Amino acid sequence: MRVKKDSIGILGLSKSGLGSAKLYHQLGFKVKGFDDNYNLYIPEEYRPYFNEIFLGKQPQYVINEIKNYRFLIVSPGVPFDHPIIEFAKSVNVPVISEIEAAYKTLSKNKTIIGITGTNGKSTVTTLIYKFIDSHLNKNVFIGGNIGYPFSEICYECSNVSNPTIVLEISSFQLKMTNNIRPHISVITNIKPDHLDRHQNMQDYIQSKLKLLYFQLKKDFCIINANDYNTIKSLDKNRLKSTINYFFNGPFDEESIKQLKNNSEIGYVASIDANQINIKNYKKSNVVFSLPLNKISNEIFRYDGIYLENLVPSLLAFFIYSRVIKKIEIDMRKVIEVIDNFVPLDYRLRLVGKLGKIQFYNDSKATNLAATRSSVFTVKRLFNVNKVNRYGIILLVGGVPKYTNREEFWKELDELGVDIYKDLVGLISFGKYSDLFINPFAKLGLKYMYAFDDLEKAFGKAVDLAFQEQDYYDAIAILLAPGGASFDQFQSAEERGKLFEKLTESLILQKDVINIR
Repeated sequence: MRVKKDSIGILGLSKSGLGSAKLYHQLGFKVKGFDDNYNLYIPEEYRPYFNEIFLGKQPQYVINEIKNYRFLIVSPGVPFDHPIIEFAKSVNVPVISEIEAAYKTLSKNKTIIGITGTNGKSTVTTLIYKFIDSHLNKNVFIGGNIGYPFSEICYECSNVSNPTIVLEISSFQLKMTNNIRPHISVITNIKPDHLDRHQNMQDYIQSKLKLLYFQLKKDFCIINANDYNTIKSLDKNRLKSTINYFFNGPFDEESIKQLKNNSEIGYVASIDANQINIKNYKKSNVVFSLPLNKISNEIFRYDGIYLENLVPSLLAFFIYSRVIKKIEIDMRKVIEVIDNFVPLDYRLRLVGKLGKIQFYNDSKATNLAATRSSVFTVKRLFNVNKVNRYGIILLVGGVPKYTNREEFWKELDELGVDIYKDLVGLISFGKYSDLFINPFAKLGLKYMYAFDDLEKAFGKAVDLAFQEQDYYDAIAILLAPGGASFDQFQSAEERGKLFEKLTESLILQKDVINIR
């Protein structure tokens, strides 16, 4: 007798898993939920979407029922080798990501822009969304790995005609995705990250590049011409879409010639003579130009993280509006979006000042490449503001995202060589604080300290800043940890909140003392 497979399983009942339950319950499926956390709280409003919920380790007879499921949806935080995943594969039950499960439910009439990469993807996703929303002001959605799960968006889109969906997609989501077709795909960069979860660096890179390979000939991909890992690993034979490049700096014709492959080159974006240009590569003419002196938002007016993120965002928006949708770009609205843009929470931003001391929070810098970018951006900010004598006290810590400490130290060695001359001191915190200190010792950095927790590290950073302030015009205390937060915090957001709370308390305390 043929078994009617009207049940689906969901492994991992976080926001993505709950969104999947809501979506597939609406479609008439029996939803079975699994999560390893025995004490997990399922919000009341989501419980009716499940037929059964299994928390903690389950007996084999429960797991055996998975063979009768239509497929198993896996949330991003679940390990790739989870026993339930292995069992589902062994009985030929398809295992798919929440991203793919949501994509299956969409009608053909939609436009998807997918963004992935190691660093900058949240900012790029947000900028693209804001540019599009400023011009359409309806049926534009943002989510995925940022904020709102794709499943929730698809639930909202069930009765929306021609939606545009801007999605941030992580390597964890792409690893188990077999089908999602973005009309525009963007890879910001690929740096060492999540090597504690992926088999190796190549596995991580290929997970990211999958986003491009799902596309068709009439689609568009956008990649970083300056990113070695992307360029080196791209399989030109699998790439069907029109390729578009962006540079972190000036346009370089020689680099483009070396990058040319079987795919057609559409547009190239770059920063030339203090303006962002988008050039039609075939016709060799500039089709879009934004002078940086028209922007009042300081974070985009100097060379650093945010200017680098703005370039691919404008390129994606240009392709979406002028090429796909055939609508004109209103430069006033573009500039308004840029000038009103506020850095996302716990991405690099100034959170307080106390005399010469400035406090920068980049808790989302969870890999060493992001730490490097944060240091360089703060350094460039000092330079553009003509601060001649400046120093940085760097707070690092958390869980290194490497399979072994030798790989981590090699990467940390390279970071140290690049930044140690700009540092007043390096202060590490958390369970692995000693690992972050070791490579800097041989560089002769004067001040290095390791602490059990962020509060003690913050206190030492403040003491050091006051001790050294007479030798500088400005000192930045920069939280750019370079590791995941899970040794002591539930998330990078929680870590960032603590840093801001400590900063606010210090400034308030000093203000009270000064008043007295």
